[in-house]
Amino acid sequence: MHSVTFILTLLAACNAAPASKFSALDSGVETTMEWRGPITSDGADVTLTGTIQEVYKQVLERNPNYLTDFPPAEGTSLVARNRIWPVQCNPGGDFADVNRISEGIRYLRDLSGGNARCGVNGRSCARISCSWDAGISLCNDRNDHIDPSCRYLADYAEAIVNDCTRVPNRVKGQQFDTDNYNVLVKHNPC
Repeated sequence: MHSVTFILTLLAACNAAPASKFSALDSGVETTMEWRGPITSDGADVTLTGTIQEVYKQVLERNPNYLTDFPPAEGTSLVARNRIWPVQCNPGGDFADVNRISEGIRYLRDLSGGNARCGVNGRSCARISCSWDAGISLCNDRNDHIDPSCRYLADYAEAIVNDCTRVPNRVKGQQFDTDNYNVLVKHNPC
């Protein structure tokens, strides 16, 4: 009888919901995103800081033809093995406007030419996009600096929009990556 109880207890534990993952977001440390990539077709990489909207302005000031030199990236480029499923659709916080998040995704795709990277320091989160209090953040759960492709981050945010839009035109969600970072979409005052 004790062995049956033990087995049933063990099975119940195995079927329980997984524990929530740690995120650098829990540390409360917010840093500035670092964008790195070429801004002219024959140029070397440059490093700019700010949200993707702020970086976009800086890039176009330096090269008004950037979008011609580097046409916006379309479609998904993310290797499916890197994503940790399912997307978490209730990370806490308030919902954000889907249209504003979609604008942030478009900025990330527009500035992903030449394999541009969006970076964040270790154990911190960077607001990579914010428009009308709708934010996309990159949270680095590692100790060292990371700089994943901006295009990958757009893919993550798009997956969150696709999986986590719950009420008309409102979304919040988080998706983790096997490289120990995650992307968070939710209301974020800016």
